[in-house]
Amino acid sequence: MLKVDGLAKAYRTGWFTKPFVAVHDVSFEIAPGECLALIGESGSGKTTVARMISRLLKSSAGRILFDDEDIGSISPRAFIRNPARRLIQHVFQDAGEALTPHLTAFDAIADPLRRLKHLRDPRGRVLELAEAVLLPADLLARYPHQLSGGQRARVGIARALAPEPLLLVLDEPTASLDVSVQAGILKLLDELRMRLKLGFLFVTHDLEVVRLMSSRLVLMQEGKVVEAGSTTEFLCAPKSPYGRMLLRAAPRLTLVSDKANEHSEPAAGV
Repeated sequence: MLKVDGLAKAYRTGWFTKPFVAVHDVSFEIAPGECLALIGESGSGKTTVARMISRLLKSSAGRILFDDEDIGSISPRAFIRNPARRLIQHVFQDAGEALTPHLTAFDAIADPLRRLKHLRDPRGRVLELAEAVLLPADLLARYPHQLSGGQRARVGIARALAPEPLLLVLDEPTASLDVSVQAGILKLLDELRMRLKLGFLFVTHDLEVVRLMSSRLVLMQEGKVVEAGSTTEFLCAPKSPYGRMLLRAAPRLTLVSDKANEHSEPAAGV
């Protein structure tokens, strides 16, 4: 579905200084229905990669192949009319900031239906989407500030699903939520991915979320990929020093590598 090849992003900070390279030579693929986690600490470049794939940010080099078309080379004006504009949708970290304050939840979900699906009367579809994300219909008349964090997150997901995308780029979508609310949103996303056969690029720094959501991962450090492969293999035995450091810093996940030995013979004298 998606193939990223040698993606890079550089920012020029002044006329007489070298450009700052935020992302350098990033490559990965996502198959239909797959959740790939893009992980790393703050400042690793993962959000920059996510925004380039969604075309919210122009890449400096490399290719973004979606359905074999290099969408990274399309001009912003032409991309508005490209099918990928509808088929790739972005879910932001803070749904409260991503939602327009003067639009109700209903209008936030209806907006892409009117613009991208050209529905004159989107009410029926909005109600279907609200039901799909477990958002009570009586909340659709409320404005973002009248909703809880979890409710705003559900509105953001419903809005992203409205154009019937094939790929969701999820940039820390549960980072600002309480743990109990986060669990519900993650469960919802996983069910939607399987039922709708959506591809996910899941950007996160939380290794517990990675364990729950993804089958493969790409680990970034200082704008570069330092490790990529199976999530299970990474959580049991990271290959890179940076990956091992991250795993040691996540107390709940340091036990994952021990699970392989739970049923092994105890050492002599134990």
